Amino acid sequence: MFTGAMTYSIVPILMLLTVSHTVGGQFDHCLRPSGCHDDDCCFTVVTKTGPICDPIPGCAALFPNDCCRNARPVHTDYGIFYGYAIQLDSAFGYGESGQRYLEVWRGVPYARPPTRENNLRFRRPVQLPQGRTKYDATHFRNACPQPNAGLTSSAKVWTMSPHEWARRIPLRQTEGGWHTNNEDCLYMNIYTLNETVLSNSARQPSSGKKLPVLIVFDGMDHLTGTANRYPGHALAQLGMVVVFVNYRLGPFGYLATDTQSKWNSQLDHSEDVSPGNYGLWDQVMALEFIRENIHLWLGDKNQITVLGHGSAAADVALHLLSARSGRRNPPLFHRAVLLSGADQMEGGFTRNKEESMAYTVQLAQQVGCDAPLRHQMLDCLRARTASELATAAGETRIRRPYWRTKPWAPTVDGDFLTDDPKLLWESGQFAQIPVSQSQNHYPSKT
Repeated sequence: MFTGAMTYSIVPILMLLTVSHTVGGQFDHCLRPSGCHDDDCCFTVVTKTGPICDPIPGCAALFPNDCCRNARPVHTDYGIFYGYAIQLDSAFGYGESGQRYLEVWRGVPYARPPTRENNLRFRRPVQLPQGRTKYDATHFRNACPQPNAGLTSSAKVWTMSPHEWARRIPLRQTEGGWHTNNEDCLYMNIYTLNETVLSNSARQPSSGKKLPVLIVFDGMDHLTGTANRYPGHALAQLGMVVVFVNYRLGPFGYLATDTQSKWNSQLDHSEDVSPGNYGLWDQVMALEFIRENIHLWLGDKNQITVLGHGSAAADVALHLLSARSGRRNPPLFHRAVLLSGADQMEGGFTRNKEESMAYTVQLAQQVGCDAPLRHQMLDCLRARTASELATAAGETRIRRPYWRTKPWAPTVDGDFLTDDPKLLWESGQFAQIPVSQSQNHYPSKT
């Protein structure tokens, strides 16, 4: 099943993703167009949007073609998204064949905010309303709620081993640089390479060439992660449309009280179960949004590769088993890459149905929601602040030695997953597409 057959080499992609763990901040703090050397040329400080060039002070006078904050507007059924452009070639004019631009859209929403206020916590994502709303897609949005290992006692109580948290999730990944955490977090960042040609001394978009698409999900132990820490602008220059996606983590994404109940679509307080897998359903909605709209970002909806890193690699493996994503017709993606993870790894999937409920009860006890009836407990958890739940999620103990699952992991919900993943693999119920697998290695530091 595993193969390296892809339309582009996976090696440069893996190298760039690996490098991003150490120098990603250099990419994200300041994106300078060619010829710019002053901090005024940073593209991360953006406040205004519009369909025309919004010059950057101190930069536009010398390099007028390089210093537009805004790319072309992208019109979808769900709104108009304004990003920004970076000129990649000479700052002093166009070559005979035109000019290459890197276009960036940061903070593109793909679902309604799954917040307590919207009554969408512990529920499947809801599609964006259609309309002509204008979105400022020039800066990163929130990461999804997650514990801060540097500011809580999680490092000491994550398991019976006091150092496991620190080994699995380096503190630099949870301290600063990840933007704010908030339940309003279902956003994606899109990077694409656009070539213009000369026509009567005017810049025109290139012919309708469509680029292959790479979608990246990031995650550590289904508890931390963000779409905001990877060098998408560097990957896009390999000739792809690159999309990094936020999805719900921890209990917000994987809290489950009943792993076999069919989902009740009625969003009311009568629900007394939480089937879980909300992070996976977020990913499904993101994949649907991308397939429907990626041509507007010059992407080819028939050449979509999904890459999962860490615990997100387990999620991608589960997508291969689900008729809701990898096995649906037409498929939501056509190739998969598992980087440093798989569904059969420790923490990739909840193996014992009792585990999910036990961890939910433990979480409820930590935040004062240990109610005798299940629906009362869920109502109480839905009423707690996101910060309370995120902190408690990081302090939930792993049950050892008999259970090999992390507190927050995918489950058999009877819909996204209809059976144990191992049985689905053994019975051949998986997407028949190319899959690549790789492992990151981080040398220890003394």
